[in-house]
Amino acid sequence: MWIAVLVLLIVGLGISRVADAVNELLAPVVPATLGSTMLSGRRLVLWIVAVIFGYVLTQSGYDPLGAVGIKDAGMINLLFIASMVDAANAFFRGRLLRA
Repeated sequence: MWIAVLVLLIVGLGISRVADAVNELLAPVVPATLGSTMLSGRRLVLWIVAVIFGYVLTQSGYDPLGAVGIKDAGMINLLFIASMVDAANAFFRGRLLRA
């Protein structure tokens, strides 16, 4: 089980790094914050890249929730991958480690 969780963390970090590259390319186009919300453009791009990668991964047969024992998750895998990438990105940047 721990190996599956470690693989999920590594996949999340990899997708997060790809999202950083996409953010650098789209920085002139995407605003820093979206409207009156506190949602940043960087985080929105991160979620979009995560969902696209999640779709590609699930279509290629990768089942992250199945790896930890949850069967037939279907569409929930996309939401799980997006939240996993968001958490891995926050962990990588040290935001989850701050007191």
